[in-house]
Amino acid sequence: MKELFNRCAARPKLTAELLAASLCINILAFASPLFTIQILNRYVAFGFDGTLYTLTAGMLLALALMFFFRQAREKLAVAVSAVPDYRLASRTLDILATARSLPLSRIPPAKRQEILNNLQTVEAAMAPTSIAAVLDVPFCLLFILATWLLHPALAMIVLLALAAAFGISFSSMQSAGSAGRELAEISAAHRGLALSAVDSAETVRAFRALPFLRQVWHEQLERMLALRLKLGGSRGQYQNLLQVISILLRVLLFAVGAKLVVMGKLSIGGLFGASMLGASAFQSVSGFLGARAQLARADEALRDLTDLTRLPREADAGTAIREYRGAIEFKDLAFMYPGDPGPLFESLSLRVPAGRALLVSGHNGAGKTTLARILCGLLEPSRGQVFVDGVDMRQIAPAWWRSQIIYFPQDPQLLNATIRQNILMPNPGLDEERLASILELADLKRWLDSQPEGLDTRVTAGGRQLSEGIRRRIALARALAVDGKLAVFDEPGDGLDAEGRTAVARALMNFSQRGVTVVILAHDSTMVHGAHIHVDLGVKPTPSMKVLDATSARSALAGA
Repeated sequence: MKELFNRCAARPKLTAELLAASLCINILAFASPLFTIQILNRYVAFGFDGTLYTLTAGMLLALALMFFFRQAREKLAVAVSAVPDYRLASRTLDILATARSLPLSRIPPAKRQEILNNLQTVEAAMAPTSIAAVLDVPFCLLFILATWLLHPALAMIVLLALAAAFGISFSSMQSAGSAGRELAEISAAHRGLALSAVDSAETVRAFRALPFLRQVWHEQLERMLALRLKLGGSRGQYQNLLQVISILLRVLLFAVGAKLVVMGKLSIGGLFGASMLGASAFQSVSGFLGARAQLARADEALRDLTDLTRLPREADAGTAIREYRGAIEFKDLAFMYPGDPGPLFESLSLRVPAGRALLVSGHNGAGKTTLARILCGLLEPSRGQVFVDGVDMRQIAPAWWRSQIIYFPQDPQLLNATIRQNILMPNPGLDEERLASILELADLKRWLDSQPEGLDTRVTAGGRQLSEGIRRRIALARALAVDGKLAVFDEPGDGLDAEGRTAVARALMNFSQRGVTVVILAHDSTMVHGAHIHVDLGVKPTPSMKVLDATSARSALAGA
């Protein structure tokens, strides 16, 4: 409810128009019981056809006006939610895209998917029908007042029915709360398991993981089924009780009303009119209670989204160096993942002059990829500083910095778009001639020529439908699309055949010729010869460093 009120408060003019439309709709709703009362009390009693025609024409006019105001209210309700829904979706995307990597990585993928699903939960709860139900409920007092004017005893029956409906709704929501939250958590874990099984279908078969998968799957299904039965029973009981109260309300209204008619304290028309007024009041309250449950789920979904907004985010502003030459420097650099017993590395201090080559080696898990991510600004060091041409990288604008980095990650991720869009993502303004030369340099053209749609071939499932070699070639082309002064290549030879490794070597040669600073991270230091500086992250906790004899960076990089 809170979010709905906030949205209405943010658009006072639209809210006023909504309230006016709701007032008109609910006043026009009196037309039907008034028509019934007048037909039974006047036309049936006196039989004058003019009365029938007049009342019928008035009723038809009221129906037409009600249809008009309902249509107008629906459009206004859409307008109230359209901008907040758009802003909420955009803000969620911005947060997921700009949140710092380490805090975001602590949220499991299935939980992230659930958070995205919360957007649909909020949008569904803020639908025009829900807004109309909330706006209509105060006007049920008018129906109760009209019933009171017919006879106070009938109004009291209506009030008791409404009180019972509210009590049952509150009790149902309380009992379903904890079970609903537990079901959401297990459902998220279940979706995560399903995604893992689909993404790793061959692993499941190759390593006979089906028995384990089936056991966990069935345990989750059994618990989910139990919770759904509990929730379904609670909701079913709630709906059944509402129907019973609705029927009981009509029975009591007719029973008490009939007695009043016999006693001469109520007309026949008044009896039917009171029944219709009571039904309208109960319908308003029932609609509100249904909307209230949806809005409560929306408020809970928004709390999850609010938790997401608390994630630390990258700076969206900073310094841009006018002419970055490519120099980088580490001062007392250290990094430790939360919960680890010690740092991956510490006290790393060295300077890489512009146009020079740095080789970082080390065993698996030594911290090579972590250092690459620190260089790209994706991770922050636990201690120390990284300088870019003498400027602390924390003062550098992240967007500008990444426009300077030719980044070839060890495990490249692609977006679900065309290959052209993936390659041009870091540099959309790249011309066709430069793109063609990049495809040649990345040894990608031959494969693209074999595809019916070429560069317009769509990538699905983050590129997992492609072979590792082709996926890495696309990532290499994407990196080469950046006209930067610093190249960061993480395990550049992994997953590539001889032609692919030759393509990487050609790219590195090209960097040398252009005076680009190169950082190569490889577990096997013998794979890259002739770098100017060698850092071995395999030496703990302080990496070993030495300057190598390299008379020509060009010839050295050619053998990479």
